[in-house]
Amino acid sequence: IALRDPQLTIDVDGTLWIGSPKDGMLVGIRGDRVVEKVPLPGLVSAAFDAWNRRWSIIGERVLAPAGAGDYPMPEGAEPVSMAAVDAKAVWIADSDTRRVMRIVAGGKIDATAALPAKAEPTKLIATTEGGVWVLDERAPGALHHIAPNGALLRTVSLAGQGKSSSRSSSHSDLIGKSASHSAPPLRHEKSLSALW
Repeated sequence: IALRDPQLTIDVDGTLWIGSPKDGMLVGIRGDRVVEKVPLPGLVSAAFDAWNRRWSIIGERVLAPAGAGDYPMPEGAEPVSMAAVDAKAVWIADSDTRRVMRIVAGGKIDATAALPAKAEPTKLIATTEGGVWVLDERAPGALHHIAPNGALLRTVSLAGQGKSSSRSSSHSDLIGKSASHSAPPLRHEKSLSALW
């Protein structure tokens, strides 16, 4: 498969999905074979919720599963990534304002992630409790764990130092406990390194 500028996500059945905004295609791979090809002209990003329903950003709109409602983008938003968190909410990374927003039906911003100044959010993965992990590609790189209400729970440096903003942290610690409480593990924790 030769896709330009691919983005990765995984569904609850373990199928790896490769989306290509430049090719307008979403390709599902299980094991070593292609199991589905979905043409999506204008594709920006795709994600799957806990019910294995596909959410996609097509142009400036979120294409939600049937019955989930309408999700127009906030005015001026330039989405680069998304993470579906429950039946009627999605996190969106906006490259224009460098914000990560939790959007509910009607396009209402339900929460905005409290990211560090000058953060460059580029990839998102949902947590089981409705929050999100945000990949910040600003040098030297970091992962920010965001609560469902937008609060920053912790930051993990990707510079090899293994420091967290709240306490020491290692890769194995990345999945599981937050700074103040035990959080459920990421839905696809074994795939985290493959996504980034």
